[in-house]
Amino acid sequence: MILNGMNSHRVIEAFEYYWSLGSDRALEKVASKFKVSLATAKTWSYKNNWKKKIEDRELLFQKKWEEQHLSDMIKFRKDNLDLVKLLIKKGKKLIDNDNLLPGSVTDIKELIKIGLLLAGDITERAENKITIEREIINE
Repeated sequence: MILNGMNSHRVIEAFEYYWSLGSDRALEKVASKFKVSLATAKTWSYKNNWKKKIEDRELLFQKKWEEQHLSDMIKFRKDNLDLVKLLIKKGKKLIDNDNLLPGSVTDIKELIKIGLLLAGDITERAENKITIEREIINE
């Protein structure tokens, strides 16, 4: 942080305090905590470009959060897709061994749809959906 000849440790500490206030951020609070005038807190903020530093930091935190969230979602989808594949495989074994129960066909169909959805694919054709919606509206 460029400090323009000011007491660097104190200004850095004041900035970090200002950052920590989050949505309650106010230079009045900095002035009170560091026992300086509001004018001094404003000078520190202006000369050291606190507003820009806060924006940059918030963008960095947002980007890191988005990257972590995306990574978590990819893992979640992969784990669930693996589970659906395992269940479909077990369903296939039931079919192969003629042990399929009546409700199992519907369950396997739903598992396949879930698998397609988790893989990012569509689960039904759009034109079929439009036709069905038109039939419902015309009834």
